[in-house]
Amino acid sequence: MMPLKDSFALTPVGIIHSLFQENGDAPRQGRFSDTECTREILPEFTEGLQDMEHPSHVIILYWPDHSDRTALNATSPHAEHKHGVFTTRSPDRPNPTGIGIVDLFVITWGTGRSCEGLMPRMEHL
Repeated sequence: MMPLKDSFALTPVGIIHSLFQENGDAPRQGRFSDTECTREILPEFTEGLQDMEHPSHVIILYWPDHSDRTALNATSPHAEHKHGVFTTRSPDRPNPTGIGIVDLFVITWGTGRSCEGLMPRMEHL
């Protein structure tokens, strides 16, 4: 068994610009929203967008930076009592990583390449 590390580092590759500024603003399920956002890829990572001209969807890994990282329990929308956060989809958890599959509408190629599309609850990549 491998020993656990105390921590590890993530390097953001971009920023998701969203209309949702508070946790309660975002829909519980992004697929039920038609809200659009812009994902800005930082200049040093734009080469990674090569050949991304025609996909209809993009998988986004993100870090919900407004999450409560001390939460260990959460109440899901259809539950009457709290559950451990690791059994829920709550963004409030010790390591609030997220994944989303989003529709891709437009890629703007320029000095700051960006992608525009639907946004399920995302803050930063």
